[in-house]
Amino acid sequence: MLSGETAVGRYPREAVAVMAQVVLQAEAAFDHHGYLERSRVTPCESITEAIAEATCSLAEDLCAQAIVTPTASGHTARRVARHRPEAPVVAVTADAAVQRQLALSW
Repeated sequence: MLSGETAVGRYPREAVAVMAQVVLQAEAAFDHHGYLERSRVTPCESITEAIAEATCSLAEDLCAQAIVTPTASGHTARRVARHRPEAPVVAVTADAAVQRQLALSW
């Protein structure tokens, strides 16, 4: 979520600060519980998806402070993040390229 203002504008820092506030407000207004409930009505496509859904459900039920997921390719962490859990998703990987890719994921 960057704009021309952040790349070549006269006020790039201010533009980033405003965008950060917009993101924080949007995330605060997001209905994490409702999204998780709606995602439960669709059948799981794979074992990884079933584990990701169960992980998010348990994290919500236990009021987890974070979800830590080991991953080699980043796929598992992305599947967990797809459910938009309220707890932050922390991916652990030894692959530097995967680390950089996941830094851009939600």
